[in-house]
Amino acid sequence: MNHQQAKERAAKLRDLINDYRYHYHVLNESIISDEAADSLGPVDLDRNEIFRELMQQIDWIAASEGQVLGHVNWQGILNNAQRLRGQNIFFDMIDSPERCKTMFEAIHDTMVEACGRVYARQRKTGVDYRFFTVSNCLVNLVSPQQY
Repeated sequence: MNHQQAKERAAKLRDLINDYRYHYHVLNESIISDEAADSLGPVDLDRNEIFRELMQQIDWIAASEGQVLGHVNWQGILNNAQRLRGQNIFFDMIDSPERCKTMFEAIHDTMVEACGRVYARQRKTGVDYRFFTVSNCLVNLVSPQQY
């Protein structure tokens, strides 16, 4: 990717992120419908443009720096679900627990696979992380039994 392509891609990602932020922070909207949440499955990382670009960035760092150090902030499962469903995730936990189970499993499976791929790439550069941490701030808003 040349400099101009990188600038164009950054602008496209910035617009996408700003759109999500607008729906999340201003409109307090869910970005996926009930039906989409009910049928959510793990992300196909091989076909996901954002994940492919993350891996390309990791390859660039490896070529440029040798070792690929650092961690991705994956966020927690509940945090990610709330980003998709907005405040509806809390209603879903009471009214549609199967929807939550489906979403939580899809998010979990995606995170574990993505982390495994990132760590495998890092190992090729001599960096071997053997732990996985997430920030899950929203878990404080629900009881352990509900979660």
